[in-house]
Amino acid sequence: MALGNQELLEFVQRFRNLQIQRDSSDALIKACSSLPWNTPSSVSPPPAELLLTENGVQDLLIYCEGVETDLRNENSRLAAQLNDAQLDLADATKSRRELQQRLQTAEARIGYISHDNDLLKVTPRAPCPSRAAGNRAETRRTATFMSSF
Repeated sequence: MALGNQELLEFVQRFRNLQIQRDSSDALIKACSSLPWNTPSSVSPPPAELLLTENGVQDLLIYCEGVETDLRNENSRLAAQLNDAQLDLADATKSRRELQQRLQTAEARIGYISHDNDLLKVTPRAPCPSRAAGNRAETRRTATFMSSF
């Protein structure tokens, strides 16, 4: 009879293990059913046949692993795009700063040249009456000299 009690204790232990496994698989199924299936990677929900087969839990775990792999790949792709975008932003910021400095330098040069031109400009004066008469006489002499040829 001692052997019968040992077998009974082993049976009870196996039964408890089966209950724990069933409870954990039920919890997994509930957790998977509450997941949002409309993700950006367009992951489709698991087929209903997976849950109805004898190896449904294994099939569901394999399916979940595939979904996880797809999501990890998408995450890696998005991380690479983010890195590229950050590099582009840094490059654009640097280019904008360089262009801003060149613009400021060009504006300063234009202001300097404009100021120099103001200093070089000769303001016209009113003609002196005695010079004006002299200039007319000079013009007549040139005209007479040129007509002799």
